[in-house]
Amino acid sequence: MSRFGLLEMVRQRIGSSAVSITTEPCPCCKGAGSRRNLEWQAMAALKELYRVLRKNSSPDVVPCKVTTELAIYLLNQKRDRLSSFETEFNKKIAIITE
Repeated sequence: MSRFGLLEMVRQRIGSSAVSITTEPCPCCKGAGSRRNLEWQAMAALKELYRVLRKNSSPDVVPCKVTTELAIYLLNQKRDRLSSFETEFNKKIAIITE
């Protein structure tokens, strides 16, 4: 209660921020910086892949060049999404590591 008899309320943040959820410490600089986590990178790669596949001029085999870590994640965790893209667009997706 304030001195004027008003109830004072503050807004307390309960959850984590979007940036802290989607980033992780950078392994190259030992945590001085941050980078997007694998889930975020995978979703960005799938979004770009979908955009390329929607074009009528896309080749029969669509290359997707990613880091080794992301390639393993995509092939293990997002295999069903990749398969559905191949079925939907009748194209093959080639995951290529850098």
